[in-house]
Amino acid sequence: MTDRTEQPDRFQARVPSVPTLTPQFRGVSVDNINKAEAPEGLAGTNAVTEWDADSLDKAIEWLDYQSRYLEKLYYRMPEIEQLMVPADGKSSLGSFPMAQELAGKHSGLYATTRASLKTQSDNLDRAAQALRKVKENYQTAEAANEMSAAQMRQIFGGTA
Repeated sequence: MTDRTEQPDRFQARVPSVPTLTPQFRGVSVDNINKAEAPEGLAGTNAVTEWDADSLDKAIEWLDYQSRYLEKLYYRMPEIEQLMVPADGKSSLGSFPMAQELAGKHSGLYATTRASLKTQSDNLDRAAQALRKVKENYQTAEAANEMSAAQMRQIFGGTA
């Protein structure tokens, strides 16, 4: 897409501030909202619209790796809790009121972070499984197309 105006991408102006012994300038800048551009490779002939088994395998491998990494973090998080709340049950931050408040906030953050790690790990694992199914369907379709082409060659070969 091209610029619909002859304006620059960004307008900037320097405005002098309140008069002082040393001049100070403050500025204002505004983006040109009339300009729109499409990223290269997104539209036109440069766009990649085909997938192959290798690229699907790499995506599945990446998803599996990320899922396992987050799962490992999830299972190692109790080590943090043991450091914050030792076996005697007292907070390692102390017993004064602000320390107790901070310990409570930490406990809540710990619980939500740990739950989020598990959720994200499970979501990535499901995404990898779904992509495996896509790859399986892709390979099945390729095999069906190959078989159909072989059958067509056989049919047309007999009549030629």
